[in-house]
Amino acid sequence: MIKMLAFDVDGTITAGNNEITPRLRAIFDQLEKKGLKLVLATGRPYEDLYPLKRKNNFFPATVLLNGAMVRDEKDNKIFAHYMSKDLVEPVCKVFKQFDVPFVCFTKNKNVVYQSSKQTYGQVLGIYLPDSELEMHGLIDSLVSVEETDFNYEETLKIEAMFEDISLVDQAREALKDVTGIDVVSSMNFNLEITPDYINKASALQEYVRYEEINEDEVMVFGDSENDRSMLEAFKHSVLVKNPNNDFKVNTKYIARSCQEDGVAEFLENYFELRGKKA
Repeated sequence: MIKMLAFDVDGTITAGNNEITPRLRAIFDQLEKKGLKLVLATGRPYEDLYPLKRKNNFFPATVLLNGAMVRDEKDNKIFAHYMSKDLVEPVCKVFKQFDVPFVCFTKNKNVVYQSSKQTYGQVLGIYLPDSELEMHGLIDSLVSVEETDFNYEETLKIEAMFEDISLVDQAREALKDVTGIDVVSSMNFNLEITPDYINKASALQEYVRYEEINEDEVMVFGDSENDRSMLEAFKHSVLVKNPNNDFKVNTKYIARSCQEDGVAEFLENYFELRGKKA
C-alpha cells in the first residue's frame, strides 16, 4: 500500500512558470484527503521553490538541493548535510578555470561568483526566459563572494550555469579528478555538485525513516538525471517521459510527458480517481 508520493518538480509536475495544472493540483488534494503524504524532491534551493508552493497553495514536505536539506510541511529544517572544505575548494577551482557563473548554496546565504563573463542569473534568463519573473526570489537571494565572508564548511550544494553548453561535458570530465562528489544535471546547461553520499534517494530514505514509513510504501516520480538515484532506489518508480529528453533509467512505470499532464493521468489511473469530483 502506497503511503508516500515523492515528486521531482521541473519537468515532472510543472512544465514552466511554476504552474501546477488545476487537474493535478486537485488530485493532490484528493490524495492528501486519503491520508497519503506528498513530498517534493528537487534540486532547487528553498528561495527558488517557495514561489511555486505559494503560487499553487501547495505546502508539502520538501527535499531540497538534491538531498542536501529536508524541510517539513511548515518549512522547519529536519536534516541538512554539508560539503567539507576539501570538496568545496577543488570544485570551485574547476568552475573558476572554466570562467562560468556558479553558486555555493550555504547554510544561511547563497554565494555567487561573479568573476565570470555572465552572471548566474543572466544565464538562467537565456535558457529559461519564460521563468524570469518566477526567479526573482532566487536571484535576490544571491550574495557576491566579494561582498561576504564565505564559510566553506556551510556549503550544501554547488551549481554552475553554462552559457556555452559545449563546456558542460568538459567541466564534468575535469571534475572527475575531485573524489567524493556526485555530479548531476537537471538541465542541459548546468552541473550540480553534492557529496557522493548525498542525493535525492538518500534524503528520501532518511525522511521515510523519520516518518516511520517503509520504503516499499513510497512511490517516486522524476524525469531527469538528478532523479536517477531515487528512481533506481525505490521499488515503485515512475519515469515521466518528456520529449527531447534522452534520459534513460529502468523504472516500474512510465508516465506521459509533463506537457501532457502525464503525472495527473497516471495518478488518476493508479489510484482509481477517474470520474471523481476534484
